[in-house]
Amino acid sequence: MASGTGAVRLSDFLGEVVVVRWIDSAEPQENSELEYYELPKPQDIEQYGLLLKVEPDHIVIAGAVKSEAGCTGKDTYDYVIAIPTVAILQWQPLTRGAVDEL
Repeated sequence: MASGTGAVRLSDFLGEVVVVRWIDSAEPQENSELEYYELPKPQDIEQYGLLLKVEPDHIVIAGAVKSEAGCTGKDTYDYVIAIPTVAILQWQPLTRGAVDEL
């Protein structure tokens, strides 16, 4: 699973369940005439799901997979999200033996 340099890459876990901690922008519901103490902070998000795609600028994770009856290979995906790689803070595969905390 490791690359030639010994580092583990996210792409090594395509098709597996991962947990990704990432940061996203945030906007307050009331977004006018804010005082300084009311300024928002970015959201810190943990995303759990099936890693579908890894690109240089983003990854794609699905929260659910539906397999067509008869195993035709025509899976569909629900709760799909693309996460920019620059927003990823940490990640790890989600395995039965995983005890590491993000």
